[in-house]
Amino acid sequence: MSGGVHLEFEVQPKPKGRKTEIWTVVAQGEVRLGDVKWYAPWRRYTFHPDAETLYDAECLGVLFQFCAKQTLKRKLAVAVAKGYPPCFGYCKREVPHEGKCVPMESR
Repeated sequence: MSGGVHLEFEVQPKPKGRKTEIWTVVAQGEVRLGDVKWYAPWRRYTFHPDAETLYDAECLGVLFQFCAKQTLKRKLAVAVAKGYPPCFGYCKREVPHEGKCVPMESR
C-alpha cells in the first residue's frame, strides 16, 4: 500500500452469547482483509487474515496497534468489573484503592 495505510475497522454485530467484539478490516474502503477477534488461548485480540492477502510493515503496524489497544481496553474492562482499580496492570497495587498509583516499574 503506497501513500500511507488506510484501514477501516468495522465493528460487527455480536452473535448471541458472544462476549467480545469482532471487527472486519477493510483497506481503501473496499477490499476486505480479514477480521480482528478475541483469541482465548492467547487472551488477546488477534488478526485473522483472509486468504490471498498481503501486508507490508506499515500495514502490519496499524493492525498491531489496533489489536493491542482493543486488548488493553478489554482487559481493563474485565478488571474493573471484577472490582480492581481502573489502573490495574499499570499500578503495582492489585486491589481497589484510592490515592496515588504506584507504577509497576517500581516493584
